[in-house]
Amino acid sequence: RARSAFEALDRLREPLRSALEVATDLRGRASGDALLLAIAEIALALEAVRVRLGLAGSLEPVLSDLCAAHLALPPAARAEVAAALARLLRDRGELRQATSVLEAAANTAPPAEARSLHVDLGEMLLAQGRFDEARDPVELAREGARRAGDERAEQRAEAVLGLLHHGRGNLAEAEVRYTRALDLAHRRQILHRDIKSE
Repeated sequence: RARSAFEALDRLREPLRSALEVATDLRGRASGDALLLAIAEIALALEAVRVRLGLAGSLEPVLSDLCAAHLALPPAARAEVAAALARLLRDRGELRQATSVLEAAANTAPPAEARSLHVDLGEMLLAQGRFDEARDPVELAREGARRAGDERAEQRAEAVLGLLHHGRGNLAEAEVRYTRALDLAHRRQILHRDIKSE
């Protein structure tokens, strides 16, 4: 299945690249929130497969432009674009720049999107070995998620806190966090299955 999916992606490489070029060319000649959102959706779809398609170089300026024009995008799209740009920068080894992108986005995002971005920020800081700095945004996300009943953000935050404690050698606390993350993931899976069956 993976092989056939990769083959399909390879066949779509040029049409996908063309779609991105057409969208960005239109962006230079036209305006409008709907067009901006369409470009964001194309860029986010391509970001998921950018390594396979060799599109990182083409995507970075598009994602950077979208981050600069973020106020015209809906909050969820703004957060996804910032997270995608941060992942691209991280994979290129530009961790500090990736961190700056996430910090800026989290500071202006509404609560639900800020929770997700704070978890991403904690992961990014953790990847740099900045354990003390990583804890605060993740704890902030976890507490906010718990109050809002946002189990997805809470689950992600618990998993990152597990990594943080694991990295520091606090294995007992890491196990507690991993177990909570697993329980939340399991619960979300059951709820999702129940909702689908209704």
